[in-house]
Amino acid sequence: MWPVEQMKEEGIRCAPEENSFTYTFPPPYFTKSRGALRIPHTYANGSLTTSVSLYLHIPFCETDCTFCSLHRTAIHDADTITRYLRALRRELHALSKQNIRAQLDSVYIGGGTPTICSAVELGELLDSVSGSFQLPDSPIEVSLECAPSPKRTFQQWKAYLNILASRKTLAVNRVSFGVQSDDSATLRHMGRAGGELAALALLRAADETCASYNADFLLNYPTVPSAIAQPDWIRSLLSWVDGVRATGLRLPSLSIYQLWDVDSIAIGRARQVQFLGEEQLLDRKWSLQEGLFSRQYSPVIISTVAQSDEHASQCFKNRHLSFCHIGCGSGAYSIFPLEVVQRPRNILQYMLACERGDVLESSSCCYRLTPEEVEIRRLIMGLRSYEWIPVTGSMGKLHVLTRSLQETQERIEILVGLGLVDKNNNMYRLTNTAFLIANELSTYLHPASHSRTGAIHGS
Repeated sequence: MWPVEQMKEEGIRCAPEENSFTYTFPPPYFTKSRGALRIPHTYANGSLTTSVSLYLHIPFCETDCTFCSLHRTAIHDADTITRYLRALRRELHALSKQNIRAQLDSVYIGGGTPTICSAVELGELLDSVSGSFQLPDSPIEVSLECAPSPKRTFQQWKAYLNILASRKTLAVNRVSFGVQSDDSATLRHMGRAGGELAALALLRAADETCASYNADFLLNYPTVPSAIAQPDWIRSLLSWVDGVRATGLRLPSLSIYQLWDVDSIAIGRARQVQFLGEEQLLDRKWSLQEGLFSRQYSPVIISTVAQSDEHASQCFKNRHLSFCHIGCGSGAYSIFPLEVVQRPRNILQYMLACERGDVLESSSCCYRLTPEEVEIRRLIMGLRSYEWIPVTGSMGKLHVLTRSLQETQERIEILVGLGLVDKNNNMYRLTNTAFLIANELSTYLHPASHSRTGAIHGS
């Protein structure tokens, strides 16, 4: 078990209400307050010369799931979706005119629920990508987020995915989808129509059509009403994994998320809900972690375990290691070596900016990182990749060890002492046993100047 008491003494907080999901540094609230609307300097100076990943955000869903805090809206208006896709293609065209000399090494279409669009519409979007970026001679990773739907059977999913997987250029070869739970009552309350059968239909289709795929599961969804005891979702989830694999399906990777920042989601604001307390949650997370490891899954990056490293998302690696990641669409983030770019979560504003032709200027909140922030980001985000990260990095450019960087480095040493980070000379790596508390450790490593705990609900 994790050294919980020692962690508490060091100020490592594990209660869900004191953490939110860490996907970039500096924290979003920090860069929003200090950024400016402009074209990223990265494009002007042509500094993207290595490989780069591309993320395309489609913020539309058929239903509004009660657990989701992502930028999305439930919609059934085909005209709005068509207009938004046209805006995305216009943004891609605008990017093609920038000084981006890097080759594309991965594309990720996320949301929202991108599969609310037809396969033809997504194919047209991928055609715009291939016309806007340099592509290598060999195929690259193209990922598509999906959501189980009672409107699509296994055969319909297979036909849908086959259209995208058989493309000559930028063929979809990886999908990721949210199973979330194997409990029918929980899925109904989440707003997941179709339940487990809909998830299995999509799972089978992905297994037959894609080289790799990933299934998401959500921890600590509350019971309603609170008088009902929470089911043993650890044993249930592991049993589900065993059952699926026993049928011959590969199930190559799993992403394990939990509810953070509960005030921002519908279920968190509902009455008569009961979340597991910190001690109970940690105990169950440890049991789940041990169960996954015993089934030959290992951490690969952020919240994902996989049967082998080949199933780790290249797009996520770029976000956490090379920081060469372009985000397109309403609410999207771009992560560059010296900049963070954030789009406001306003779909209409985004579409209007694309139609005017000034989306890169008027809808890009750009923040240029200080040398200190570059180094802190490299440490915090790099550790979440489970790869060895050197502590020195760009320290030569700083000349003096700043207070915030010193704070982060000292906290890494504390994690070494607690057995949560491995150390080899000047190299550090998050231990596998820290997998299901990696987000809590990321929060802890943020220095006071960029605190996550002080502005969680505003981030």
